[in-house]
Amino acid sequence: MKKCIICFKEKEINEFNEEHIFPEAIGGNLKIYDCCKLCNSKMGAIIDSELTNNEYIKIVRFLLKIKGKNGIINPFNSLSNSAFEGIKGKLIFEKSGKYSKFEIIQKTTIETEKSLQIVCDSDNMEGMLKTINKKIAKSNQPPFTIEDLRKNTTSIPHPKLNYINIIINQENDDKALIYLIPELLKITYELGYYHFKEKYLNDPTSIAIRNAIEEIISGKLIIDRPTSIEIDGFNWKDIKRYNSYQFLIKNNKIMCHLNILNFITARIVLSENSNNYESINENINESVF
Repeated sequence: MKKCIICFKEKEINEFNEEHIFPEAIGGNLKIYDCCKLCNSKMGAIIDSELTNNEYIKIVRFLLKIKGKNGIINPFNSLSNSAFEGIKGKLIFEKSGKYSKFEIIQKTTIETEKSLQIVCDSDNMEGMLKTINKKIAKSNQPPFTIEDLRKNTTSIPHPKLNYINIIINQENDDKALIYLIPELLKITYELGYYHFKEKYLNDPTSIAIRNAIEEIISGKLIIDRPTSIEIDGFNWKDIKRYNSYQFLIKNNKIMCHLNILNFITARIVLSENSNNYESINENINESVF
């Protein structure tokens, strides 16, 4: 039997699996093996997802070419304007993150009793043909063929994409940071356990953080902050492919300095009783990516 460090329930060994302290989706490879599968799953779905599905983090992961289970995520896979007025489409990237093309979304622009104009991507001629034949079938007209389509098609070369201009609405920063607090608490708690083992689980700050995590994964939307948390604004100027942490002692408190992709930095009080940890060094600094 083994005790889960989240729910504190005794469970069979086969009911546990590996837990990435920094989520795997952002390159985390530091692991613990003391979270039960149920708590692990809930934390992944409710806490880790707030970080990995954050729109800002998606862009950072894309720019740093961090692969997920389905390759490099494409945060630009949504409708956007093309260089031509009224024509919309999607930016398509290969799994490696290399830009492929701008794919125009098929659209009927003019439809009258005597005319029909459709815009579509040149790679989707079959889709255009089906749309045309579906519409003219109502008029008992003979179906169009590919040859008919080619004779009645005007091709417009789309400009080559040289760069992507990302415009960030910083008014949303504070709101986005608030949603990341559960993830920062989870990482800090697990780092405390990773370094100080069972002793940390009895620390008053540890207990407060664990209770907050349990409330979050049980569905509570608003929680009291269980410890002091300071988060810096997003750093767009110098993102990097690493996550790191550092423990510092100040006024008998152990401060956990977190750095996520050099994009999010935060300071969380891990314990208010540093004297209880004889083995702690003044600084512990370890890169995990």
